[in-house]
Amino acid sequence: MTDAQQYLDITELAGEEITQEQLERLCHRYYWAGEYCDGRDVLEVACGSGPGLRYLAAKARSLKAGDYSPAVLARAKAHIGDDVDLRVFDAQHMP
Repeated sequence: MTDAQQYLDITELAGEEITQEQLERLCHRYYWAGEYCDGRDVLEVACGSGPGLRYLAAKARSLKAGDYSPAVLARAKAHIGDDVDLRVFDAQHMP
């Protein structure tokens, strides 16, 4: 198993059940980030399976997102479709 595939076991994935605490942290994170995204061009690095991408896309002028794990990013793609430009990349070596 590659490093990128291992993230499927340790991150929240779109469509899976989460705890109330996880939901509250997610909401807090994206509401906070949304304030900075309003009307701007935004890049979300390490977007995971994209739980907040639609929220950020509604606030941002444009949104691109990416993650290190192709398997996790495939979940984001299934969740959000073509509404956001999603790419696989390492945050330390962005295209």
